[in-house]
Amino acid sequence: MLTVRLMGRAELTPNMREAAKERFLAALRVEFDGLENAIETYTEFRRLCDKYRPQPVPSGERAPVERWEKAYALAKAAAFRPWPNLDRGAQFEIEFVPDHGRDA
Repeated sequence: MLTVRLMGRAELTPNMREAAKERFLAALRVEFDGLENAIETYTEFRRLCDKYRPQPVPSGERAPVERWEKAYALAKAAAFRPWPNLDRGAQFEIEFVPDHGRDA
């Protein structure tokens, strides 16, 4: 399961935050043709970033990083479309939580 927290921009109301998170996830779903694919790409993105930190990911392995970064930027833009000036300083914190109930 993918969970998202919106960080920054304290002036956003709880309803605005929830709407932004919903638009963010909807955009990821479209960009990756499903959240399962978004989770896979994000997991690979994190693995590569962690593996090479503090150096950049080598060009031969950058495809998942570039795909995630592009999708994140598009999703963030979609999330803040109603409030274009409020996206500065805001970020979405992504967390993947394995769904253990599926195997039961």
